[in-house]
Amino acid sequence: MTNEELREEFRACNAYSRPDCRDCWARLYCSGGCAANSMHATGSISGVYRAGCELFKKRIECAVMMNVARAFGAHGDDRTD
Repeated sequence: MTNEELREEFRACNAYSRPDCRDCWARLYCSGGCAANSMHATGSISGVYRAGCELFKKRIECAVMMNVARAFGAHGDDRTD
């Protein structure tokens, strides 16, 4: 990559550099999302692709819920068999 400015923009592209992501509970799972999706949706790789963000958070919520249900059984008891 020869475009130094773009390289630095990618280097700084993470959940901590995006104000919308700083306090998000899912930021350590997605790291701010896909830069390509952000570029397409917002015109900037440091933007936030809202639809992808909401979908990702919902996926994590469902995964956690499924693991809890598996750990406690389908009926809410504390069996782990």
